[in-house]
Order: sequence, then structure tokens, then C-alpha cells
Amino acid sequence: MANAYGSTTWKLDTTGIISVDKIRIKGMRLVPAAIGDDLLVSDSAGDIIWEVTDVLYGDLDGVAEINFGDTGHDTDGFVLTTLTSGAVLYVWII
Repeated sequence: MANAYGSTTWKLDTTGIISVDKIRIKGMRLVPAAIGDDLLVSDSAGDIIWEVTDVLYGDLDGVAEINFGDTGHDTDGFVLTTLTSGAVLYVWII
């Protein structure tokens, strides 16, 4: 499967530079493929936007989500640095 970009929703399963533009993120959802999946999302400068490690362990029970609310989170660029094979990241942008 390849990354799919809609006007307000992205479905990502491949790492790399997703956007170099300024964007506003409303929220993200990681749907893991297996115990121990990892995720790292950063901006173009390498600053971490969201990091999830060892999903399905501890307090995380399957799907992991982050919600930035109605105002969203502004970021310069979007880089999907780490995504364990088989996992999918949904990103809602404003």
C-alpha cells in the first residue's frame, strides 16, 4: 500500500518526508500491526511532534491517538521518521 493524501485526511504507511509546507494538525491515530510497534513524527527541523514506543504495552491498548483540539497544532513540515512495518498512521489536518 502507498501513502494516500486527501484534503483533510492522510493515510500513511510509508516513512519519509510527507510535507515541507506549514500545516495545522488536528489529530493523529496510530493503528498498529503488532505488539511493540513504534512511531515517530517530526517537523522539518527534526523536532518531535509525536512519539509512540512499544504500542500495545502498558497503558496503550491497541490504537494510540493524539488530539490537538479545534485549534490544532501548527508545524513546519511533516516527516514520518519511524513507522513499524504494517502499521498505519491517520492524520487529520485543518
